[in-house]
Order: sequence, then structure tokens, then C-alpha cells
Amino acid sequence: MFVSSAGMQTKEGAGSLFSMSIINDRLTRFIKDFDLPVICFGYRDCTGGAQASFMTHLLVRTYYLSGTQMPFAGQLVVESHLPAHATLSNYLSSNNEAMDGLVVNPFDENLDERLKDIDPQIPTAQHQVKDVIARILAGEYRLSIQEHVQRLSRSDKFRPKNINRVLIHARGCTAARLIQGAREAGLQTILVASDPDMESKPVKQLGEDDRLVCIGGDTPQESYLNAMSVIRVAEQEEVDAIHPGIGFLSESPKYARICREHGFNFIGPRAENMDRMGNKSNAIATAKSLNIPVVPGSEGALTDPVHAASVAEEIGFPVLIKAAQGGGGKGIGVVEDPDW
Repeated sequence: MFVSSAGMQTKEGAGSLFSMSIINDRLTRFIKDFDLPVICFGYRDCTGGAQASFMTHLLVRTYYLSGTQMPFAGQLVVESHLPAHATLSNYLSSNNEAMDGLVVNPFDENLDERLKDIDPQIPTAQHQVKDVIARILAGEYRLSIQEHVQRLSRSDKFRPKNINRVLIHARGCTAARLIQGAREAGLQTILVASDPDMESKPVKQLGEDDRLVCIGGDTPQESYLNAMSVIRVAEQEEVDAIHPGIGFLSESPKYARICREHGFNFIGPRAENMDRMGNKSNAIATAKSLNIPVVPGSEGALTDPVHAASVAEEIGFPVLIKAAQGGGGKGIGVVEDPDW
């Protein structure tokens, strides 16, 4: 868990953001390699590029304290020119692209009441920091703690539509196969590619009616993991659907929701199913509810070592331990005996 300032840029200027690419890379590697969530609580304006990475990285779960001012270019620069609706976390929480949720300010738990006195319609937090942390430790990777808030989203207006133009958000052999499949289906392809991939094999596969769009960046973190850049390309190219390929953001329910909220078919599972099945504990519970046999185990996330040891004794050694968010064989360990 990280607690950070809340702004998205810096008082020092653009030069302080140069560290973002490095921090973004480290964050992505940590989350993907260890299958662990990163959560950030923002509470004030930003002092450097590192904090900006925590606040804007799509794979980081970002929550803001109620009453937080979120200036984009430094407190003195922005707050004197923009109204509270544009900088206060409570108002911005109505836009689900701004954050994962709003939490009670632990430094002033009566703040929401005073804000209500000023504006009775202002969104307020319903959960506390400890609640959010507890739910993450219990294995709930996506925290829908603000479902009562009316969000500024297009998801309610979205209707599946016929696909004629598809954006392929992939690279390498995956992109090559998708381009071939799109051609066989009579679809026009829009391929996004990073700088190093502009001369790759998938690019050479594109037909006369297909289009190639460079999204820049020398690393995946600067290109394929930059979700909003891909969304902007999809909007400009007026595509009907986005195929996320494999890896990168293809397993992110948040990305699936962003695609849908911007009016695009997301070629993949429903976000709700990704929420449910991406967590191993939830997946087991879902399978059992459908009378699907499962391998004997804890049937849920274990957070207490003593309880875990007791469950292992009941199952019988050797046992496997696996991270609740583990996927693709990651986060698995074999325990041969109680003294291991």
C-alpha cells in the first residue's frame, strides 16, 4: 500500500515527470510478476513524477480522501482558475475514470458533514480506508465501494453494435493472428503499434483498407499499457470494437469497462465475469455454486498463518499455495510438510 499526494502533475514543471516512465515500468512489473495489487490513497497535491505514476497507472487502485484538492499543475496555478467541481475529489468521484473510489478522510471524519452544509448534493464517502484495505486483503481485487454514486458514464447508454472496424490492441504473433482473422471475417483493421513495432510482421500483414496508428513509446508501459491513448485512437478512427489481444490490459476489468463506457464493443469476457473469475477464491465459489467439481482446498483466501496451517493439515500434505490474484502459473508454491 502507498499513501501519496493527490495531484497528477507537479509544481516543479514537466522535468519532474521524467521519472514516470521508470516508475510505471516498475509498477507494471511488480503487479504482473507477483500478482499482487497496488493501492494508493491520495490526499493532497503532487510533488513529483513518482506520485503521478501511482495516481495515473491503470493497474494501480487509486482512492482519494474526501475533501482532497486535485490540482493538475500545482496548487497555486490551478486552484485560482478552476471551480471546486473541477478539483475537489468528492465531485470528481462521480467520474469513474478519475478514481476507483472515495474514502472518509481519517484526519477529519466530520468533514463530509460540513461539506454537505455547503452543498447538499456533493458526493460523500461511505467507506473508510481500513474497509478498503480489508477487502483487498480478503481477495476482492475490484472494490465497488461507490456504487451508490451516480457516475458520469456512458455504460447505461451502450448497446452492442455490428462490427465493421476493429482496433487490434496487441503485438507480435497475437496481432498477426488477429489481423488474419479480421481479414477472413471481412473486417477493417486498425492496428496500434509502439515505436519499435512499426516495422514488425503484423504491420506488413495489413491490407490496403487497413490502418496503422503509432502510439509511441519504447516500452509496453509507455504504449500498450497506456489505455487512454488506445481509447483516443479508437475514437478518432471511429472503430466499432477493441480486441485487447493477450497480456497487457486484456485481463483488466477496469479496461473492459472503459472500452464499454466509451461506446466500444470489448472483444472478451464481460467485466463482471472478469471480476468474479480473476480472483481464485471467487472463481472457486462460483464453480461450486454451479455444481462444478473443484480441487479440495481452502475454498477461500487465507490471511492468518495459523488458520492456513490448520487447513493444510486437514487437506493433507503436500499442498499447493497460490496467490488469490495469481494467473498463468504465477504465485504458486509447493509445501511438502508442516515444517517447510
